[in-house]
Amino acid sequence: MNRITELLDEAKKAKGVDTKYALAKALDLHSGLISDYYAGKRTPDEFACLQIAMAIGKSYEEVSAIVRIEAEKDEKRRAAWAQYYKSIGGIAASILMGLILLPVQSLSTFPNFWL
Repeated sequence: MNRITELLDEAKKAKGVDTKYALAKALDLHSGLISDYYAGKRTPDEFACLQIAMAIGKSYEEVSAIVRIEAEKDEKRRAAWAQYYKSIGGIAASILMGLILLPVQSLSTFPNFWL
């Protein structure tokens, strides 16, 4: 299973739908596009990437990079997209860690009854 299919399956789950047709309606896309994405005949365009990203709670950049890694035929370009994907993942991980650690550090300033 390729990553685009995984994204689409994740969108199905997030939207609570079972069919390609229902997914297309939920994402405001033509059902033929969804079938083509699953079959590997086409890759999601910018709007489809945006709709998928919003459905699954990922950034447009992350979804777009995943799609471009899958679609790119040139090895150097694919490597560049993979590097970009890794770099935005690193940024996201840093932000997430900051959000997790900030409240933990500030707990020491709260009275003990908060703990």
